[in-house]
Amino acid sequence: LDDLSVPKRRIVDNAGFFAAGPTPKSLSDAALYDQLLHEFPQWLAAARSAGVLKD
Repeated sequence: LDDLSVPKRRIVDNAGFFAAGPTPKSLSDAALYDQLLHEFPQWLAAARSAGVLKD
């Protein structure tokens, strides 16, 4: 889903992925949220540019 190429159906990338490794429960909360939100600033800028979000 992260690299799905269907620009007419998906205005901005709306999925992300990170490999949590063989022991995902060993990730700290901070590391988990850092990874989950890693692409959020780029998504936010793209969504605003595309008119999906307004300031």
